[in-house]
Amino acid sequence: MENNSGEQYFFGNQGEMAIFQGEMYGNPEMENNSGEQDLIVNQGEVAAPQGETYGPGFAHGDNAQPGENDQAPIETGSGSIGIHGPIPATTFRSRKRLTVAFGFSDGEALDIWMKSEAFWPYYSGLEENLDIIGGDGSVFPKITPRFVTVIVAIAMEEEQGARRYSQFHDIGKFIPLDLYAVFLFHAVEHNLFTPTGAFFGKNMTLEDMQVRTWQAMLRARRDNYDLRRRA
Repeated sequence: MENNSGEQYFFGNQGEMAIFQGEMYGNPEMENNSGEQDLIVNQGEVAAPQGETYGPGFAHGDNAQPGENDQAPIETGSGSIGIHGPIPATTFRSRKRLTVAFGFSDGEALDIWMKSEAFWPYYSGLEENLDIIGGDGSVFPKITPRFVTVIVAIAMEEEQGARRYSQFHDIGKFIPLDLYAVFLFHAVEHNLFTPTGAFFGKNMTLEDMQVRTWQAMLRARRDNYDLRRRA
């Protein structure tokens, strides 16, 4: 994939993925199974594409042991976290909470998944593409869009638009919001349809998968920031 200037775009293993059915994107308001709106609208307002706004005060958390079926919830100040339902916008700050939100057996399993083809190519591709856009004198602000803005963009584009995110149409005209949407669309798709994916075989709603993938992206960005600080 190349943009109009000839620079290459990277979007992970998009050629191997099945395409989502259109009905999965018919509800931009993203409600959970009970019909109540998920409390996820403020996720993702915190970071520049390189994560430079993250400081040292983020909690790493400990390895989680979710227990039977790797899906046991943990208690938080406002309820429990598991593989279903909304999760706090700060879940990414705790390795333990993010582990349980995905239903992994422990923190090591989370780390392995984040380094695997199910996640890392999509995350690294996002960052590379943001660097391409930001490296040509662009005036695009280097700030992560709101999570709800991204999922609404996906819903509108795939249900009513030209399906640019699934079909990679007009990628040379993509702005940062489009790149985040491409990342989220294809990372969720991979993990839903691939046997080694985090969501494969699990009865999860689209918004449950999207919000957890978004939190994993924020976690990866924060971890990379920590590595650069120590370098």
